[in-house]
Amino acid sequence: MMDRYYLGMDGGGTKTACVLICKKAGGERTEAGEIEIPGINYNSFRKEQITDAFAEIPGKICGLTGKIVKLSGIGIGAAGVSNPEAAPFLQSCVRKIGYDCPCIVKGDDEAALLGATEGAPGILLIAGTGSVCLALDTYGQKLRVGGWGHVIDDCGSAYAIGRDILSGIVHALDGRSEETVLTEMVMKQLGWQDIHDLVAYVYAAGTGKREIAAFSRFLEPALEQQDYVAEKIEGRAVNELVRLVTAAAQKIQKDTAQIPLILGGGVMKNNAHIRNAVIREIQLRVPFAEVSEPLHDAAYGAALFIERSDFDEDNSGD
Repeated sequence: MMDRYYLGMDGGGTKTACVLICKKAGGERTEAGEIEIPGINYNSFRKEQITDAFAEIPGKICGLTGKIVKLSGIGIGAAGVSNPEAAPFLQSCVRKIGYDCPCIVKGDDEAALLGATEGAPGILLIAGTGSVCLALDTYGQKLRVGGWGHVIDDCGSAYAIGRDILSGIVHALDGRSEETVLTEMVMKQLGWQDIHDLVAYVYAAGTGKREIAAFSRFLEPALEQQDYVAEKIEGRAVNELVRLVTAAAQKIQKDTAQIPLILGGGVMKNNAHIRNAVIREIQLRVPFAEVSEPLHDAAYGAALFIERSDFDEDNSGD
């Protein structure tokens, strides 16, 4: 049996990280390398942009390996796949670039969980632009809490934090709440003169959830100054994120003393105050969840979609 190559794709908001996995004849799995293409989120990019992004894949794989590689399968983890048109379109993009192998499309959160634990029981809390908690229990049951979008959910996310920062600033400028160092930080860096500049930006046609989420970067330096408004925002975010984990933990079935808890997303990565506070609270409320580092990233997890699928390897394209 020849070596088989699988491509895993993690379609984020601005770029798509891809990993090429080589499965040896003896069953050993190794990484052959990584490539990157533009974003493929069906809800964020035009179809032409996504098609052009996929068109970069064959050449980049060839540049990575120094040869033309026949893929045995492609796994795609991407945001926006709840749109029923997304998966069929992404699969059609795969066929357009000449790959007739099986292609599985699932959410980027599922890819992140599978990559983090390699299919073992675990809990994954993601706090990025949005927020969601996923769990896989001892019996292979998948559980999801949160992640229902920024309009009605995404509590504790970068979007929620950014929105709360802007809300705190306008309340302070109105005299409805305490003054905050966030006002000067944001106004100065953005070049805004008054509240009208802030409001004009927030409601401009080009301002969406990612733009609002970007304001979350101001929370950490404000917390360093022990700003009261920033501390209230932090407390709200921590509470909501811990609630995601505790809700998932109540549903999970396990037969081991502890299971790994992986913390992912930009908020967990970039805001040490929130990360540390979340860990402290979870250790108190969910003692069987052991904070752990992920085994692999979401792109690797997407590659495992294929390996763990029901496809017959004899009919997978080789």
